[in-house]
Amino acid sequence: MTNQYDRIAEHVLDLGIPGTELIKPGTFYRLVLVHNTLLYPYRMDGVDGFEPGDKWPKKLSGVMRELFALAEAPTPRWVADPLVEVEEPELVFRKSLADLAERDPRPGLVLIPYEMNLSGLQRAWWGQANLLDEAGNLRWVTEKSLLTTGAGNLLVAVPDQRAGNGFASGDLPEVAVSTRSAADRATGVPPQSETEYDTSVDAAEGDED
Repeated sequence: MTNQYDRIAEHVLDLGIPGTELIKPGTFYRLVLVHNTLLYPYRMDGVDGFEPGDKWPKKLSGVMRELFALAEAPTPRWVADPLVEVEEPELVFRKSLADLAERDPRPGLVLIPYEMNLSGLQRAWWGQANLLDEAGNLRWVTEKSLLTTGAGNLLVAVPDQRAGNGFASGDLPEVAVSTRSAADRATGVPPQSETEYDTSVDAAEGDED
């Protein structure tokens, strides 16, 4: 259940970026904070050709409400302000997030939606979004940038085996073969095979024991 968070944290920690922290937001998992930005990965059910939607894909938990409120991204200039101001009750942060809320500036939040199936990671994006309402509707305030196109793409070219590039194709190597000396051939003693040689060595080693 923590694998998606642990993998992100491990990769970022391996970069050795100064100031990187692991934050436990009052849950069983930890988030990585790098450059004053929390990275939050979540799995989405995607359809090929479509980007992440404008709604949180699962039940909106209290932790996610607080994370969105903690790191609310600036609204882009091209989004109109609501005509009617609705006063909402003040959200009280849990202790771990309240400490982050006291920082100046407050940390930002980058969402990392990804698609995965039995073949592995398919696609992943990242971007910043604000939570609009309790229904989980989102407003993306940065472009959703594609991080990876997934495991389906080949990273290296595979030779066409039908074109004669198999492991058994090509010229055979030249192997040097030793011959018996003329003196050995004159005695009429048959050559000793490798099997016979190994047996005689094992017998000699047994006598030493």
